[in-house]
Amino acid sequence: MDGDKKGITPLTLSDFLVGKYNLKISKQGYGTVTKTLTIQEGETISVDAQLPQAKKVAITSQPSGADLYIDGSYIGKTPYEGELGFGRRKVKMINGERTKQRSIHVTDGGKDIWRFEVFANKGTFIDSRDGQTYEWVRIGDQVWMAENLNYDQDAYGDDKCYNNDPSNSDTYGRLYNWDAVMQGESSSHRNYKTPHMLIGG
Repeated sequence: MDGDKKGITPLTLSDFLVGKYNLKISKQGYGTVTKTLTIQEGETISVDAQLPQAKKVAITSQPSGADLYIDGSYIGKTPYEGELGFGRRKVKMINGERTKQRSIHVTDGGKDIWRFEVFANKGTFIDSRDGQTYEWVRIGDQVWMAENLNYDQDAYGDDKCYNNDPSNSDTYGRLYNWDAVMQGESSSHRNYKTPHMLIGG
């Protein structure tokens, strides 16, 4: 009552002065009920409160349409909106070969929206500069090209085919010097980065 713990329900309280009081009833694993009580002289007030056992939440994924499991039970496709009981819940999403599992904590005053990224583990993309298609693969939380770049450019630095044989480029891609690599990182695909690592001596 007004921030002071008075005891455990059921409970009878007395000797309150006339006026307004803020009542909060809470229990671990349940939601909280708050009320404003106005006490008049000689008045007796009875409060009957039903603590909520769940709250409305939303679980979404990128991309949408992933299979959603909560506490081992299949719920359906994302996005999901519905009521979840308070406490810790095990969430699993499956998108093709990609599976993500997380534990979420549903509390009365906590978050009510959870977002997860479950893009596929591999795929292809098209280089808009020359229309060539490349494979990519996901390793951990990073996405890597699964084959070497084969873009013939003249703007920066130098690039060439292995053994100076153009037929090798279709298999091995092209070899680029540092200037060519750096201009590619800064101007071609800004969502892709070049690992800055030198191997050898």
